[in-house]
Amino acid sequence: MRKKQIIKSKDGKRVVGMYPENLREVTFKYNDKYQSFYNNDDYHGDLSPSRIFDQTEDKSGLERWRLKVGEEEADRIVEESKAIGTSLHTYIENSVMKFSNIKHLKGLPLPNPKAHELHHDLVTNMGNVILEKGLKDKLEEVWGLEANIHYENIYRGIIDMVGIYEGKQTIIDFKTKKTIPQRKYQDRYFKQLTAYAVAHNWRCKTNIRKGVLLFVDRDLNFERYSIEGKEFEYYKKLFFQDVDKVFVGRAKDIKKAMDINNQKRKEVKIFL
Repeated sequence: MRKKQIIKSKDGKRVVGMYPENLREVTFKYNDKYQSFYNNDDYHGDLSPSRIFDQTEDKSGLERWRLKVGEEEADRIVEESKAIGTSLHTYIENSVMKFSNIKHLKGLPLPNPKAHELHHDLVTNMGNVILEKGLKDKLEEVWGLEANIHYENIYRGIIDMVGIYEGKQTIIDFKTKKTIPQRKYQDRYFKQLTAYAVAHNWRCKTNIRKGVLLFVDRDLNFERYSIEGKEFEYYKKLFFQDVDKVFVGRAKDIKKAMDINNQKRKEVKIFL
């Protein structure tokens, strides 16, 4: 039986035969200077941007959709989407670490194909689209992947990727949908990007004012949406308006968490 050929990068450090040829020599610079900040050891709340949105956004559209397709089918679609999204994030994370020569130097981007068996080929193709069209020749430096971050005792979250992108400090998020939604429907995700940037800036003393969404759908269509400058500040303001709404409903819990007993609600405005 003929032995399978092992294809390595030109520097000999990475097995790259599982990637399309135009991705095999991709490299990213990895800088771990903020790794010690990526934890939530001193965060004592349960809020995340997603939880904040769940408490402040109109859910009538989602409820109508569930009624239309039925609860069982709705649950199936949601679980399938979660599985594909999780596998896609795993593929991209492991690939970027491979291309940075820091981890998974020999293994597959999806190290346990059986765990991703239903969507393995789809996710592999989707991940390669993100790598080629969203990160190649654009991602200059990686600071963190799946980075746990928090802001005061207000909220916490996990950043898909943070680093230098097209010359600027940037929060990068990977999204997959059946079909890519238009930019005008991205308010939730734009607010999430600014929330993570604020947390990273506070925690790590950075100056991130750019966020990027990288979308790929199941037909392998790709789209990139970015915010910075005045638009970034606009969505940051919207996010903290949502935070303020939640604080009103959770005043007792928030005051306890922040140890600001007997202070008035207006003091929350300092976070705007």
